[in-house]
Order: sequence, then structure tokens, then C-alpha cells
Amino acid sequence: METKKQRVFSGIRPTGGLHIGNYLGSIKQWVDLQDQSNDCVFAVVDYHALTTHQENLGKNSINLAKWVIASGVDPQKSPIILQSQISEHTELAWIFTCLEPLGELYRMTQFKEKKTGIKEGAVKTGLLAYPLLMAADILLYQTEIVPVGEDQKQHIELARNIAQKFNRKFGKVFTEPKVRLSEAPKVMSLKNPKKKMSKTDTNGIALLDSAEQIKAKIMLAVTDSAPGNEMSQGIKNLFALIKIFAPELLANFEKEYENKTIKYIDLKTELTLAIGKHLQPIQAKYSQISAGEILNVFRASREKILPLAQKTLSEVKKAIGIL
Repeated sequence: METKKQRVFSGIRPTGGLHIGNYLGSIKQWVDLQDQSNDCVFAVVDYHALTTHQENLGKNSINLAKWVIASGVDPQKSPIILQSQISEHTELAWIFTCLEPLGELYRMTQFKEKKTGIKEGAVKTGLLAYPLLMAADILLYQTEIVPVGEDQKQHIELARNIAQKFNRKFGKVFTEPKVRLSEAPKVMSLKNPKKKMSKTDTNGIALLDSAEQIKAKIMLAVTDSAPGNEMSQGIKNLFALIKIFAPELLANFEKEYENKTIKYIDLKTELTLAIGKHLQPIQAKYSQISAGEILNVFRASREKILPLAQKTLSEVKKAIGIL
């Protein structure tokens, strides 16, 4: 008997140059989800990016989609939509804005973290309402599974809660989504391994980096010692990367570490070669994809998925009495 495919929704914000943390945490997960024969809807969520980035949104959206396709996502199998091209996202988000109490948004951990350091009164409304648009993204496509990291789990729980409350009050309209926690490891900064690798991290390994640039950054990676026999965060980070990019070498380096015979120059050299080897074909394919091809992908994906978005929004409007 053929197993029923599960609808999966996942989105990435187009906020600029990508690094290997973005690739491993999001893009590679999309490839794996597609290859597991799920019914996937992938999105470049440009409206979400507006909460923090207002420059080069069009260019960043196109480049993000190029990386997604170059990494192995097939838009013939899994639509790659541009959020702003499907107005049902924002329509449904407005309906949720009118139904959800403000307290639900104020308790969101990510809102509390992101507004830190911003002057009181200067926090943008979009930062607060972000989870409602995210809920609309998910519920619009009758999503069953949402793969996220631990830091986004609360947002998916809110979307599920919104679906439950709406269904109880107005009748069954929404599928209640479930969280699937990502198994992707966190890639930490090479210079400050207590923080995640970020786009502002000058030592972050960008997907466009040359072999020479990758080598220079990895050679500067922190390998300081920790108290007692504990492995330092910097060394843990390098071992985590070896496990991903050169798993066949992991056992040998672990043994050398335990025997205190490890030479970090050797580990860094092997890691440099492995990351370069992994990224080279992706970079080559990325360079061959034109902006026009991506616009065609967005157009075709919209045509494919729009009927479902329209059907869901129509049912929502009918349920709450909007003509």
C-alpha cells in the first residue's frame, strides 16, 4: 500500500549572502524533505524579511531561489513560491490579526529577543505581528508538518493553536500542523564559537567563497582548550563540521583527540578540502541559473499552488461571514 504523502511547508527569509549554516540548517533540509517523497511547498518569504531588511529584496529573493535549486530542490516536484506574489498570505494574516489577542504575541520569545536594544516606541509593528503572517503561510496550504529549529518551535505552536481555536469557533477549516524539529546541527562562528555563524560574521563561510577564502577562514578557527578534559566549543564546532562534510575521517580524528595526538592543522586542512569539494558543484550550478529562470519558477509555482491558497481563504471567509 502506498504511504500517503504529508504536506510540508517551509520558508526562508531572503536577507542577503548565505553561509554554510543557512545551507545546512535550511536549504539542505529542503532537499532531504523532497527526497523523502513529501508533498512540499517551499517559500521565499520576502514579506518576513521586511521586518529587518528593506534593501535589495528582489535581488536577494532571486539569489536565494538560485541557491535552493543549485542545491538540489526540483521546482517540478516542489513549488518554490515567492510569498509576496500570493496575496492570500497577507489577507489571511490580517484575519488572524483581528482574531488573536495581543498577549499571545507579546509572549513570543523571539519578539522579546529581537526588540532588545531597540528604543521603546521604535519597535516595528511587523516584528510583533510576524508570527501571525507565519501562521498564515503555514495554514493557507493545509500544512501537516513544519520542519523548524528549536528557536522557531513556539511560532509553530502558535499556528497550531490558532487553527484549533478557529476550527472550534467557526467549524473545521484548517489542518492542525505539527512541528518536526530539525536534526541539522547548529553551525557556530569560527571566531566566537559560543555564537551561531551569521551573515555579519566576517569569518563565516559564505556559499560563494572560493577555496582560498574557505581555507583562510578555517585556518583562523578557534581551537582553544577548555577546563579539565572537556572539549572546547571551538573544537566541538570543527568536529561537527567534519562529521557533516567528511564523516569518513571523524573516527580517526576523535581517536587522535582522545590520545592527545591530534594536529589541528591536519583537521583544518581536511575540513577545508571537504567543504570546498562539497560546495564546488553547487557553486557551478548556481552560476548557470539566470534571474529570468527564477522568475519563471516563481510564476509556475504560483500557478500550481494558487488554487489551494484561494480555496482555503474562501473557506475562511465563508466561515466568518465575509461575502
